[in-house]
Amino acid sequence: MRDTEGPRARLAEAMPPAWRAAFLAVPRHAFIPDTVWVRRGGRPVALHRRHDPDAWLAACYADEPLAVQLDDGDGSGRGYVTSSASMPTTVALMLDAAHLRPGHRVLEIGTGTGFNAALIAWRVGAAATTTVEIDPGLAQRARAALNAAGWPVEVVTGDGTRGHAPGAPYDRVVSTAAVHRVPYAWVAQTAPGGRVVTP
Repeated sequence: MRDTEGPRARLAEAMPPAWRAAFLAVPRHAFIPDTVWVRRGGRPVALHRRHDPDAWLAACYADEPLAVQLDDGDGSGRGYVTSSASMPTTVALMLDAAHLRPGHRVLEIGTGTGFNAALIAWRVGAAATTTVEIDPGLAQRARAALNAAGWPVEVVTGDGTRGHAPGAPYDRVVSTAAVHRVPYAWVAQTAPGGRVVTP
């Protein structure tokens, strides 16, 4: 597998200026599973790190969403994407909109791979970052990836629409999971003057 410095630098250059250093400091590939799915011909096609490490690494640093779980991991073969690593520029735009500052306490909804939580922790600190993931397998994998990469944030397995009351109040709530309506729990757990960012 080739060196990651070039791909990381190119991806970082495409980010908003305030987040370029974070994208250089946090290696996206450290959070991406060894098997991912890319869209080809309108359907997901598996890409395995072991079989094609260069293509896998290129996918990790492409400015595209990357499917990291199909069918809730049940192996049914239906091909329904149930978890993805968001498009990096979308991640950066959401983080930029959150106006994160050192010292802010942040709740992230939808841990996924853990990459977004690591970026948040880079800005506010791991001790000030809590992330919630409903899928136990994804939460466990993200926790391991975050710890291995040096960003030991609190990873909670649970329903993100309920937030995480034990850590409230938060200065920012950042959701990578789309919702039709902002759950009131997020509002109730946000400190006065805080901000909620969601797709």
